[in-house]
Amino acid sequence: MDQGRRRASAGQNPAALGSSRRGRLGPFVDRARHLPESHALRWTHEVQWHARARLAAGVTAYIVGRDPAGIADPANPNDALYEPTHGAKVLSMAPGLPDVEIIPFKVAAYDKKNGCMSFIDKTRPDDFVSISGTKMRGFARNGEEPPQGFMAPTAWKVLSNYYQGIAKNNSA
Repeated sequence: MDQGRRRASAGQNPAALGSSRRGRLGPFVDRARHLPESHALRWTHEVQWHARARLAAGVTAYIVGRDPAGIADPANPNDALYEPTHGAKVLSMAPGLPDVEIIPFKVAAYDKKNGCMSFIDKTRPDDFVSISGTKMRGFARNGEEPPQGFMAPTAWKVLSNYYQGIAKNNSA
């Protein structure tokens, strides 16, 4: 299965999309999730592709996350290869995107006190746990449950089954 289909299967499953109708993601995110994924591009081109796709759909602002900042440094796997604002810097210099307002991503993490994902409250940092995509995929692949409130249970089941299936196919 090619990378694009794999991402669509894992990231745009109806169980995940359906969670927005239960108030988890909100109507804007529900619509944005239908846009195609571009993870096959990787590195700095990915953030440009996402921005251009949304610009073509009529957006005027783009929230820039950590990608490609989350890519591990080969010399030190515990450090990111890029600093967290790299994606925003790439977009600010990209030709053809002059009319897009670049909004930095606000970091969220699992709030142990409230049992849900939330923006990090700097007054109580010990109450928050960062669950990276890599850690989340590891939970799913190993059949571990994430903390209660991390994700809609139906979406987690789909994600977990998907990654367990990949692990099973790779070990066969």
